[in-house]
Amino acid sequence: MKGVNELFRSGYRYQKVLIMLLGLVHEDSGQPDFFGVEDNRRKAIMKCFDEVNNRYDSHTLFMGAQGIGKSWSMKREKLSRAYTTDIEGLPEVK
Repeated sequence: MKGVNELFRSGYRYQKVLIMLLGLVHEDSGQPDFFGVEDNRRKAIMKCFDEVNNRYDSHTLFMGAQGIGKSWSMKREKLSRAYTTDIEGLPEVK
């Protein structure tokens, strides 16, 4: 309340808002950055990562946390027709 009393100015309209600060942890208890390396080394590692994936397959290298199998698949019951890529799929007007 002390802060509110210091900031309040009569004659102004105020709006109530919510500010959420998520994931606040002490700097010693958080997970280190990618491989725990400084920024320049991290950029070099990610560049190498991208080059390997571009050269071979986009899933040649991946983060271990991603896992090795998909547990989901895209829902297809509302899949749109391929009007822009399949001329046979165009509707006929009579």
